[in-house]
Amino acid sequence: MNEKLKLSANGRKLLQQFEGLRLQAYQDSVGVWTIGYGHTQGVKRGMIITPAQANAYLDADVKTHAAGIYQYIRVKLNQNQFDALVSFHFNLGPHILKGTWLLDYLNQGKWTAASAQMLRFNRAGGVVLLGLKRRREAEVALFLKPDSVHDDLGTSAANGKTATYRVKRGDTLSAIAAKYKTSVANLVKLNGIKNPNAIQVGQLLRLER
Repeated sequence: MNEKLKLSANGRKLLQQFEGLRLQAYQDSVGVWTIGYGHTQGVKRGMIITPAQANAYLDADVKTHAAGIYQYIRVKLNQNQFDALVSFHFNLGPHILKGTWLLDYLNQGKWTAASAQMLRFNRAGGVVLLGLKRRREAEVALFLKPDSVHDDLGTSAANGKTATYRVKRGDTLSAIAAKYKTSVANLVKLNGIKNPNAIQVGQLLRLER
């Protein structure tokens, strides 16, 4: 579904900002030996690397953590959402979504509810950390930031194919159905909506003409 998406320069900048560059091994907030931009695999006390090695580790780690997004998320993401989730996974692990409410909300296109869940992952060792709180807030801000390329209805709808629509303030399911010449029943079925009167701002709806 999202395999064609790769971390953008903007997403990489976010990662580097929060991970920070350390060329000598150190122990993170929970005692894990770390180096470069948050790299932990095979790191030992006294290890030293170059900036080029740090970037190579970062590239490999991004691929590892993006795999969780490709595996678990079954709805189309835009670039900002993907970048935010790469940072989220990079910090918490490639399988962090498995069995969570966050994953359920993501796969229902309930972006506002999903972002609220993301903010809850701000603890290490059971303690809320200011650094994690700030990171989650930055990730959520990026996650909810419109991406003009992917958030528009686009040419697919004009060609009569399946497209998507992001719910805006004041929208109703019946109004959306009328605008895109479909039915409420069809939108409910396509999107697994349980309550047609409870769509959320930011929710991504699949459309079919």
